[in-house]
Amino acid sequence: MTYSIPMVFNGGKFSGQGVTCLSLPAVTLIKVTFPSRTYQEGQEQITMSSPDLALFSEDVRKNCAGTCVLTGVRGRQRTEAAHIKPRHAGGEPDVTNGILLRSDINTLFDNWHFSIDPDSMKARFSPDVLSVDKDLLQLEGKQIDFSRLQMPINIEHLRHHWNKFFNRHVNPVIKNALNKKINNYEKRPVSSNIHY
Repeated sequence: MTYSIPMVFNGGKFSGQGVTCLSLPAVTLIKVTFPSRTYQEGQEQITMSSPDLALFSEDVRKNCAGTCVLTGVRGRQRTEAAHIKPRHAGGEPDVTNGILLRSDINTLFDNWHFSIDPDSMKARFSPDVLSVDKDLLQLEGKQIDFSRLQMPINIEHLRHHWNKFFNRHVNPVIKNALNKKINNYEKRPVSSNIHY
């Protein structure tokens, strides 16, 4: 198969004169087959939002100087106000119970795949997320600087979030490591060179 490709000549100006012919191999299309499926429609849901949610979001945005506390992203389209302690768990719609996060980080925060250690103020991601999204490794362990906030966040709410994260992700890893140590300890050879 031969294709004609017009070339640019005369010092970068298109002259319209001259044609270069190339011989290119024919491209083979690979046909992908999908299994026959019937997709069912979901049920209609009505989501109620609190009238003060927009005010909360705006207050958190102001408190965080319009910047994601972890990544530094500033775009309104890419950031969201996150409740540190969810409202259904007793968290207030108060500026001290909110931080501004990049949208994808907020989703991880809401699902306890990202949290902030309240003692060290370092960012922590779940092992599941880090194993899939390697780009988050550069944020793992990053020190969060809350000094630019106008109002300090509620540390007890942050501790509540951290404890849920820790029990879901960190605690099982520690338990596995301890179990391995215990198993290795129990399997060690016992010395029979005891002298009285």
